Amino acid sequence: MLQELLQMFGLPYIIAPMEAEAQCAFMNSMELVDGVVTEDCDVFLFGGRNVFKNIFDDRKYVETYYMKVCYHQFDLIK
Repeated sequence: MLQELLQMFGLPYIIAPMEAEAQCAFMNSMELVDGVVTEDCDVFLFGGRNVFKNIFDDRKYVETYYMKVCYHQFDLIK
């Protein structure tokens, strides 16, 4: 199991009480992590700021989305 492997290497982890993406988005908004690896984009709805998609797909490039850039591209921040 992955949790046992993390424990063996002394790596910290948490178990999300409900929606894992909401937990990851919270940690991203609190700057506890640099971003969220996911295949969805609902992380932004939960308050995430940086999203990395297709990270485990060998056939594609990793897509990166930064909320700050999105705000500027859509002229939401002046």
